[in-house]
Amino acid sequence: MTRSQSVRVVAVVLSLLACANATAEIFVGVTPCGMPIREFLDIPAKSECDSVRWDLWPARGVNGHPDKLVVTVEYGADGKLPKRLKREGRWAITQGTPEHPDGAVLWVELSGREMALWRVGPHTVHFLDQDRELLVGNSRRGYTLATAFSEKPRPGPGMTLMFTPAPEASGPAVFGTFVGRTPCGLSQVLNIPVPAICEKLDWRITLFQDPQTLALTNYRIEGGLFQNTPREGVITQQVSTSFNRDASVLKLEAAPGEQPVYIMRGDDNVFFFVDRTGKLGVGDRESGYVLYRVGPPAPRRPGSSETSDVASAGFDR
Repeated sequence: MTRSQSVRVVAVVLSLLACANATAEIFVGVTPCGMPIREFLDIPAKSECDSVRWDLWPARGVNGHPDKLVVTVEYGADGKLPKRLKREGRWAITQGTPEHPDGAVLWVELSGREMALWRVGPHTVHFLDQDRELLVGNSRRGYTLATAFSEKPRPGPGMTLMFTPAPEASGPAVFGTFVGRTPCGLSQVLNIPVPAICEKLDWRITLFQDPQTLALTNYRIEGGLFQNTPREGVITQQVSTSFNRDASVLKLEAAPGEQPVYIMRGDDNVFFFVDRTGKLGVGDRESGYVLYRVGPPAPRRPGSSETSDVASAGFDR
């Protein structure tokens, strides 16, 4: 085994161990009520369901008791009284997605119904589909869950900083348009002041490419932080973050005196906001630091495997 292979194996083992240790935590968030989520929770087909509010706890067994999964959710139609359900099942730490073969994956099971979540960062997981591809959310809700931390009370009702989008760009020079709603914490990273009651920020980022080489070239950012004038600039690419040495990070260069924006590629349909060190923002119960492609999903890249090698963690699958 070469030195580089040894380093890679050690990194994978440390990642899996870190994920296993993190499962004493509860993951929270609000996701769309897409079909994979509906089927996993066994929500009746006739039940109205726009969103699901999660408390997902992969609990470690104590005093000789086995590990168990505890899932508590509220679901329903927007603006109506939600329904509540609680389920218990099993969980395991596994490995690999088509895009991230060395990535740690949390496998969860409720009465024979299975799902998996990719560990994006130390305190963030993202739901996967049956092929272990990232589920694609929308401009209001994503499929990330974050470790539950105590949150400081806000001084009043929360505000979402929205914007009026320009006509969407199209054509061979457009790699994709990505939208999302994040906590207002990004305003501090970018050193842009916002009202004290700011709770969420709306975003739309368009990435452009060279039509011949397909190399990414420049970007346009619209959003609640850029009410009057969209930000535009060139894209440079970086590899590796403090958590993921194989990560692909785009640096959206800024004008002098402004802070650049960094986004990490999950796949060609999903990007995550990170800081200049590669650290992923930790979301809250309402939103995460994630962007989703608008329109049809991008095709799977050539060479991406249909299935991933899964290292089971002691369960008979």
